Amino acid sequence: MKRKYLYIGLAVLVAILVGIIAYYNIANKDRWYNNTTINGIDVSGLTLQQSKDKIQKSLDGYTLTIKGRNNGTMTIDGDDINYKATVSKKIENAFSDAHKGISFPFKSYSYSLVHDVTYNASKLANVINKSELVKGSKTYKVKAPRPVYIAYSTSKKSYQVNDAEPGNTIDTDGLTKAVVKSFKSVSKTLDISTSKYNSCYKIAKETASRSELQNRLAAYNNKGLRYITWTIAEGHTETMTPDDIAKMLYWANGKVAVNDEKLQAYVEKLCLKYKTVGQKRTYTSHTGKKLSTTEGDYGWRVDYAKAIAQARQAMNKAIPQDSTDAYVKDQSEDNIKAVTLKYDIPWYSKSTYKINWNNFKDDWDQKNYTEVDLGAQMVYVFRNGKVAYSTPCISGKPVPGRKTTTGAFFIKEHQMNRTLIGENYQTPVKYWVRITWTGTGFHAAPWQSWGSWSPSYYKSRGSHGCINLSMGSAAKMYSITKYGEMVFMHY
Repeated sequence: MKRKYLYIGLAVLVAILVGIIAYYNIANKDRWYNNTTINGIDVSGLTLQQSKDKIQKSLDGYTLTIKGRNNGTMTIDGDDINYKATVSKKIENAFSDAHKGISFPFKSYSYSLVHDVTYNASKLANVINKSELVKGSKTYKVKAPRPVYIAYSTSKKSYQVNDAEPGNTIDTDGLTKAVVKSFKSVSKTLDISTSKYNSCYKIAKETASRSELQNRLAAYNNKGLRYITWTIAEGHTETMTPDDIAKMLYWANGKVAVNDEKLQAYVEKLCLKYKTVGQKRTYTSHTGKKLSTTEGDYGWRVDYAKAIAQARQAMNKAIPQDSTDAYVKDQSEDNIKAVTLKYDIPWYSKSTYKINWNNFKDDWDQKNYTEVDLGAQMVYVFRNGKVAYSTPCISGKPVPGRKTTTGAFFIKEHQMNRTLIGENYQTPVKYWVRITWTGTGFHAAPWQSWGSWSPSYYKSRGSHGCINLSMGSAAKMYSITKYGEMVFMHY
């Protein structure tokens, strides 16, 4: 008896379920069933026309937001490209197919339709080409793809083979195809940062096999892992390290090459660090007034051409491969020493009183120097910060080719007798004290009428640029001045 009632109950339950399903199908014969989407748009319970209207509404005012690699983005506004989309007629086929057979209340249905789309292709190309994804911006940098490559590792202190880098350079043809596909499905977002859309980006071509890369690696290490040390003075040195050299190397014509412009820039910076010639110098005049000049040849100056030649020679010098290999494994003091090349800095001018390693401009004896006041036509020799000797002088005649130069110079030589030779003169002089390499110096000029001297005398009877002195004054200057001392000349 119990089994009979159980069968009856099951029969009733089945009948109810069949009735529900039948009612559900009949009630929705002119509508989409529950849980139905078309291209992601919910059309549950809508008639065919209502679904067309809803989908068409979503097609109007269309925009597509694109997400690229490295957080790059762009948006395409449908109005900018004359974008128009109409609901695909295939929606009717989908509707008909949905009502074939029996549907169940809790089942989900999803349809993808390619709608009828039109747009201006040239305008689309213009929008893409001007976009941040393609052109980049201050906040979004476009990086080219890079195949497997060799680069210097600052942490490992040697060169390494690095994996390829995809970059984010857009392939406009690939991106356009992906965009058009989104247009047709009316997708409002497109994420091309995923591997599915690699075709939207340019791919680097491999330039060397793995074995070739290993050969290049050995060449880079041998060329780049070296130290070039210059001894400056007093135990001070400057060293070009592998970190510095790494910025100069590149591969060309089957070998590691040195970018000569970058090498020159490094050496130039080194030379300028120690150059004090042309630095602003302030001194105390005989009047007590502070005067300044940036002219003249006094100071430290590295011979740039020779320093460059040394650097090139050092970069081309062969280093034993076993020394390089040992350094790669262990950057010990001994292994660094084995790949170090040493040079003395080639000074072009090193004629200074001292060098202050904390302030290179502080390189002259500020208590002992000579001032030539060309405006007053007077010479003043300072000792211990005070004028110890002064004398009238006659400088160059103020005409082209004869005017005495101005600036900060140094005493370069003393000769008891010397013959001065010019374009139209050859004059023997006594007590020659050279100030400039171009011929300016102190010397006796007994032919001058010293009894007629005045501060303006040089304007008519001036020299060819030298500082003329009376015989007694010349002898005194010869004895009181010293090689390398500063001479300031000013008007």
